[in-house]
Amino acid sequence: MSQNTPGRTTGTERVMGEELAELAKCAVGLMEREGMSRPDAIEAARRAVPHGAEHTARSIDLWVDAELPTPDPDRASAAPPPGHPAWLPEAPPVAAESGPGDVGRRLTQRREELGLSRAEAAERAGMAPSYLEYLETRPAELDPGTLLRLAGALETSESELLGSGGLELPPGRAEPADRPHLEELDPADCWAHLSDHGIGRIAYSTPVGPVVLPVNYRVRDGAVLYRTAAGSAPSRAAGRRIAFEVDHLDETLSRGWSVLVIGSAEQIFDAERPGGSTAGAGPTPWPGGKRDVWIRVDPERISGRSIRT
Repeated sequence: MSQNTPGRTTGTERVMGEELAELAKCAVGLMEREGMSRPDAIEAARRAVPHGAEHTARSIDLWVDAELPTPDPDRASAAPPPGHPAWLPEAPPVAAESGPGDVGRRLTQRREELGLSRAEAAERAGMAPSYLEYLETRPAELDPGTLLRLAGALETSESELLGSGGLELPPGRAEPADRPHLEELDPADCWAHLSDHGIGRIAYSTPVGPVVLPVNYRVRDGAVLYRTAAGSAPSRAAGRRIAFEVDHLDETLSRGWSVLVIGSAEQIFDAERPGGSTAGAGPTPWPGGKRDVWIRVDPERISGRSIRT
């Protein structure tokens, strides 16, 4: 259901989850009482329930499993009651154990990053908390309107929630906004955008040309730290003057920011690591494996820019 569905108000959209549940219950009732097939029952429910035509058959179908009765193992071989479709006990309900899909995990992670309760996030997105719970805890596909509202409510982009839409394409493919505004970030804003950890890029010169590499980083005591393997390309930044860059893009609104740190990189040892040699406070590289070379970048200057729309 689109955010701009004619005749729907924001208040009405808040009950989208309840509407889908009602449609699913109606469809299951038709299957049980009338012996209808699942597709026919869903279409009949869409015609019978108010606003039913504004929900897709696919979205209703996702809720139907949750409304189906749980099979009784002790009666699995018993004959179905009169009028009850023989296949219905075999239909597996969507149980909580089925777990969330990739989108559900991203929704939960982003909501928790913002410190929002499920009810608060649902209020922002203009939907029922029960529907958001369903999206977070069960594999589900989102229609474009729901995805756009959730991205806005969680202050992120549609592609972030989808994991780049499932395609391995570079970011920034959206068209520019109508009236973009480019502005410089002051040092305090730059550090705020860096936060305490994330993924950035180091850049340095070599005899065969420039090298740019992604690293997991952590900010400690006004410096940038990363861990790598001995002899790796990121480890060879030690002893050089390098650039370190972090950015973020909002594909939906065609806006974003970037922060650039210029400084000297050096390898640090046990006594200089956060908390000493037993510290777990360092950055955890995504590639895994043994990565016990620590590099610290001491900033000489920091700058940043943002595009606002």
